[in-house]
Amino acid sequence: VLTIRYTPDKRCLELKSLKEYLLTYRNLGIFQENIVNRVLEDVVRAAKPVWAEVKGDFRPRGGIGTVVVARWPRPKK
Repeated sequence: VLTIRYTPDKRCLELKSLKEYLLTYRNLGIFQENIVNRVLEDVVRAAKPVWAEVKGDFRPRGGIGTVVVARWPRPKK
């Protein structure tokens, strides 16, 4: 499950295009953290939001589940 939350500034994402974009990740063999970070970067690049958050809740069959959250802008240290 991939959850995308953001506050648009002047642009927003079109749902059909977003669905087609997310389908490109379906059979890609990359790590879960990379998927979440790539989607966040692409959302920020496309929509230029005020803030954005992508949460990936991965539950592989017979494996250990993972929840990965990435936020933009990155928190300041």
